[in-house]
Amino acid sequence: MASIVGAAGLLQVVDQFFSQLDNSIRQAEMAQNRVVANAGHELRSNLEKASTDLREIMQDSLQDADRIAQQHLATFQQVVQAFNQGNMQAVTTLSRSIKTASLSIRLANPLADRTPSLESWTPRCISSEGSGSVKFTFSGLFPDAGNSGYQSTLTFNNRPFNVLPTTNMELECRLTRDQIFGPGLLTNRITYATGVISIPYPATFTRPAVVFHTTIAALPTTVGTLTWKSWETRYKDKVEEVRRNGFHLDSCGESDDWQRNEPEVCVGAGGGNTTRKDHPFNVYPDTGCTVDITRAITFDVAGHSRGTRSGPRVTATGSSVIDVRASTEYERWGSSGIMDFSVKFSQIRPNGEREDLDSGERPFSLKWGEEYTFSPPYKHWEVKFTPFDATPGSTPLSLQQVTTHEYLDIVANGGAYTVKAKKTDNIQW
Repeated sequence: MASIVGAAGLLQVVDQFFSQLDNSIRQAEMAQNRVVANAGHELRSNLEKASTDLREIMQDSLQDADRIAQQHLATFQQVVQAFNQGNMQAVTTLSRSIKTASLSIRLANPLADRTPSLESWTPRCISSEGSGSVKFTFSGLFPDAGNSGYQSTLTFNNRPFNVLPTTNMELECRLTRDQIFGPGLLTNRITYATGVISIPYPATFTRPAVVFHTTIAALPTTVGTLTWKSWETRYKDKVEEVRRNGFHLDSCGESDDWQRNEPEVCVGAGGGNTTRKDHPFNVYPDTGCTVDITRAITFDVAGHSRGTRSGPRVTATGSSVIDVRASTEYERWGSSGIMDFSVKFSQIRPNGEREDLDSGERPFSLKWGEEYTFSPPYKHWEVKFTPFDATPGSTPLSLQQVTTHEYLDIVANGGAYTVKAKKTDNIQW
């Protein structure tokens, strides 16, 4: 495009680019690539308006048209280059610049107030499911719209339909989905239809009509795949069985055979030929734990214990200690008492047991304009959302708070949450 000369040269290149652009749009539509398809449609619409306005000026002054074309040449070149490079973000930005350029070109036309123009139309998208008609509204400038014999048409699938003026700035038309898309409209994919609106010039013009391409998309019936779940990690007190070993008591002399063969004395008292009556033993839970006083306390007395002895027995139980007493007697001519025992009891460990609570994934479905309310039973919740136009295999969106998305809103509803699918006329397309 570096050698473009004048308005005619620019328009020739734009017309050639339309063929390439239309082919890329069709490929994107077939691949369900909404980003490229929508960027292409928007670019085509803005280029079409700008080139139409430039042609209007050429009708009256080629010199003025050449000057204006040169002013906007760089923007046209940049947008074509960006589209060829697949830079859709740049295409979107430059497409807006083309739209601004179109307005600038139009204002340079002394007959702008008498020249038909199309600025926008609605809807850009609808649900593929529905029995009612679709109301098209076209906004722009439509001179002589109220005059007798003024008739615009909107053509889909080579079939023209009358478009009626409501004012000289608005036209309307109602069509069924079959008239727009043809029979057998699929409900599980995006389907595009491009129509051609023909808008007549005022009777004083020698040209019959100006045409613009308008595209509408039929969206899948549902906004996408949705699930919700709720979860929470809780910690509760854990009851643990505990065994304390190494309690010893005896009333034997220092030279007793038991002392030689069983030398370990862990807790307690022994030796000295002394009777030990109700000797106290303190049994403690682990640090940070408390004794579970509701559960039984038992003892295991070692098999080698012998002689005159009694106990062990519990004399007092508290949350922090168990008081145990035991006795051994000294026998001058008999068998003096020897005792080894262990204590078994239950302790409570605060927050010692982890409990993972999970509601599991719960799928739900939303058509456009519908809503769904769920009440999470646990502290945390998540809505996983895979939009209908997501790239296959992409990771679902994780929505864990009140939020607004392109296709839905999540709002608080008391202790519950409501997921609201937007209506198709409230989404940007």
